This record gives sequence, structure tokens and C-alpha cells, in this order.
Amino acid sequence: MLLDAYPTTFTAVQIHLRDDYTTAWGDDRGALFYDEQGTPEAWFDGLGEAAGNYDDIDQQYAWYEELYTTRYALPTDVTIDVAGEPVGDQVYQIRADVCMEAGGVAKPLDVYVVQVLDHWPAEAAAWSRNGFKQAAETQSIVLAPSTCRSVQRTMTFDNESWANRDNIKIIVWAQDPGPAPAEVHQTAVTGWPFPEPDIPTVSEWGMVAMTLLVLAAGTVVLRRRRCPIARIRC
Repeated sequence: MLLDAYPTTFTAVQIHLRDDYTTAWGDDRGALFYDEQGTPEAWFDGLGEAAGNYDDIDQQYAWYEELYTTRYALPTDVTIDVAGEPVGDQVYQIRADVCMEAGGVAKPLDVYVVQVLDHWPAEAAAWSRNGFKQAAETQSIVLAPSTCRSVQRTMTFDNESWANRDNIKIIVWAQDPGPAPAEVHQTAVTGWPFPEPDIPTVSEWGMVAMTLLVLAAGTVVLRRRRCPIARIRC
């Protein structure tokens, strides 16, 4: 529901645990990074935890929406742009340019590049959104004001994703080193077809929320709002 209500400012990664769609990366992320104790559990920008659920779906939505709007209202000094180009059969080179504004604060960050498949699994397509499929190797960087770091990863899409590539999304986020709580400072999302690297791709996303990216003129710094990302486990 949040993805539909805030399509340009919110994204989510739905990670399955203890079912037919569980993954080793997802299991490790849940147990080692988030110390997951049960499901459902959602983390908004790696800080706002929402564990458990209401019987009333409207109450659940209001809870999640409050966490989202709180994060979205905060500024960020990090931007991310994402592009991709084919390098083989069902294989793409993904590039994420992670930058910091002139007035930002230097910080170490871990950059995550993951592929999700929207409306998957098919048997629960109506409510299964941005299901986690795969993650590239995490890149640790130190980002300083007025600098950029480029992270490039090769991703091979499985046959199920390739057959439904209109639903493929690449989600990239820059997060404080874990474990949680660890703040996500920015997130970017690109869907199929991916923008090519030689085309400027200024992201409209900003920061990000997860089971359920400026300009400086003199002393004036204009900050983009964050696009919260929710990490949902189910």
C-alpha cells in the first residue's frame, strides 16, 4: 500500500524467511544484521523498527506510514544514481554513483546492490512486493564532501526474473556499517529497462525504507529529502 501511495519516494525490499523463498543472504541479513526474532518485522531506513502486526490492516498501515513520513521529512547529504548495461545473456553490469554534497559530513558507508522482483511470488502477487532475489557483494566506502564513489557489480538474472523483467528492480542503498540500528542515508531504485551509464540519471528517490539520493551556492545548501526504504521480513 505504501508503494502505491508514495511511488516516487518510498521503496521496500521484502525478504522471505523460513519458507520456500528464503535465501542465504536474507537469512544472514535477518539473523546477523537485524537480530530478527520473528515475523513480520520491518525496518525503516535501518532505524525505525516495526515488529509484529495488528489484526486490523488499517492500523498496520498507519503504523508503517508514520515511520515512513518521519524519515522522509529528514534531509540527507548523500545522493545515488543507478544505471545498467547488458554484458551477456541475462547478465547486466550495474553501476551506482554514490556522492556527497559540498556541505555534507564525511562518513563510512556500506553500499548494497540488490535485485528484487515485484509481485513475486506469483501465487501471492497481489500483496508480495519487491521480493528479494539476489544481492551483489557489499562495498564499504568512505564518502567525503564534494566527492563520489562508483560501485560496479555484475548481476545475472534468473529465468524466473527474466521471464518477468518488467517487474525487475535494482535497489541500491548506502547505510552505516551494521549491525542494526544502522541508518540508511540514501536509496535509489531503477526498474526495467535500466538507464544506460552514459546517460545522466539523476535519481528522484533520495533515502530508502525494508519485509513489509545537491546543490550548494555559497553558504546555502539545498538538500534533497530522503526516500525511506522499508525492509520487511515475512
